[in-house]
Amino acid sequence: MSSSQDRKLSLLESLPTELTENIAAHLDDKSLIAFAATSRTINADTKTVYGERFFAELKFCLHPRSLKVLSAISESQYAERVTSVLFITKNFAHADPTYPMSDGWYVDARYCEQPDGEYMQGTYAELVKRTIELDSKTIADALSSLPKLRAVIAGDIDLGDWSTFGTRRDA
Repeated sequence: MSSSQDRKLSLLESLPTELTENIAAHLDDKSLIAFAATSRTINADTKTVYGERFFAELKFCLHPRSLKVLSAISESQYAERVTSVLFITKNFAHADPTYPMSDGWYVDARYCEQPDGEYMQGTYAELVKRTIELDSKTIADALSSLPKLRAVIAGDIDLGDWSTFGTRRDA
């Protein structure tokens, strides 16, 4: 970076946090991500706006990988920004390897990945039961770590319908 760019960044970093947040609040998503990535100082000053923008309303399917993301968010600095969580259950059979696909094919009905990355063995019914138990515990633990959570929604919602979940509309 040239000394001219360093001086400009230094001036930007010296702005009061409130002003930096105000600037960030008026940026579109892509620009906010780029702005937050300019420096550690700017990143720290935009965490509130970033968290409110990208973590207030979360959407998940009931797939183990999706639940790992929920757990990670619940343990992150953004957990306090989450106000609503939507669990999509439509087409669940296409997401979970222990459920049959539309043609009756199973990815592998004898093994199921656990949260620790290990695989458990058993009959299909045992795997389904254990998966439901593990998923329920993962969800309960994660949701209990979200201090500002006001709404949890689960249902068979078409992707087209849930894409507008949490969309803020001006009155």
